[in-house]
Amino acid sequence: MLAAALFLGAALYRSGDHLYSLTKTDSDTLLLLDYDSGRMSRLRVGEGEWVGGPSIGVESPVTVRVKFSENSLTINSKTVATRVDAFRVEHVAGGTLYVPTVSGRHQAIVAVPGAGDLPAPYFARRGIIFLALDKRADWRSRTFENVADDVIAAAGMLRKRSDADPRYLGVYASSQGGWIAPIAASKSSAITFVVCAACPATDLNTQELVRTEAELRADGFSANEIRDALEYRKLYFDYLMTGAHRGELEAADEAAKGARWYPRFGGMISRDAPLAMWWQNNERFVPTDYWRRVRIPTLLLFGSLDTRVPPSEHAQRIAAVNPAAKVVIIPNVDHEGFVAKTGGRDEVPLLDRIPPRAIEPTIDWILARR
Repeated sequence: MLAAALFLGAALYRSGDHLYSLTKTDSDTLLLLDYDSGRMSRLRVGEGEWVGGPSIGVESPVTVRVKFSENSLTINSKTVATRVDAFRVEHVAGGTLYVPTVSGRHQAIVAVPGAGDLPAPYFARRGIIFLALDKRADWRSRTFENVADDVIAAAGMLRKRSDADPRYLGVYASSQGGWIAPIAASKSSAITFVVCAACPATDLNTQELVRTEAELRADGFSANEIRDALEYRKLYFDYLMTGAHRGELEAADEAAKGARWYPRFGGMISRDAPLAMWWQNNERFVPTDYWRRVRIPTLLLFGSLDTRVPPSEHAQRIAAVNPAAKVVIIPNVDHEGFVAKTGGRDEVPLLDRIPPRAIEPTIDWILARR
């Protein structure tokens, strides 16, 4: 449709003092963010328009209807927002670049694959170059260190641009990017600051065990159910890494198939499956081993209700090895940045908003580095 072809990656719109953004996803949907209220809608193609449901994971009934023209969008037949041309968008090798249109040399950010394009227009409108790196098709055959080298190469590319200020070139990461950002920052003197949201401090196995307990507790599972799930996952990770206890694991897997937690965490895969081999190649990376070598300004953001990377387990571990890092715990926010009640998986489809103007404090922190 015309709407999907109107922009590359993400676009920004304004209605009065109100800002909206549209971001492409990996599927045939668009994300509409009402920046000032925080309301997020996942739009799909309707009849002559794009439509969205009452929350991010519920499509019916339709509560949002959006129509596009070349330079504007109309929301629910009443709100008309005009496209903001505060930046230009370029496709570059390995990613999408958002460059402020105002002249001069700008601070710049390399967004680790997975961080996405959604924040990009808000950074660029305030004068920060934003390079959103793509997730490579061969990611299962690569290590966190390989991706960190991609980030370093991208930073080197930005340093050569006449519109980027090499003194203020940072890395922006979230979730899985938290294994990558400290590796890149510890290896490259070109990187001068780091912003890391929901960033783990432990190896993959430990992170998943912490997540299992926190997520199941948030969703009301009993202590016995949580214990059983943890024992199962410990056995599974041991098999994945060593190949030992296969018979014991197969028996445990069969016995657990009736458990409430099994659809989330049960099921075996071959040790030589691409995903299993990716896990084996990356489990050795422990972010705190790299954070202790990072000596540049660092902002660590955590949601207080994050059950995938609980701040009580991860923030303190990073702060212990990098006490100069600034840690910010955002109240009532889950792993994906949504305003939540429990942080558990069960409520995710019903969530519909992030905090209003959520990205501004991070942008303010970056601009203050100058």
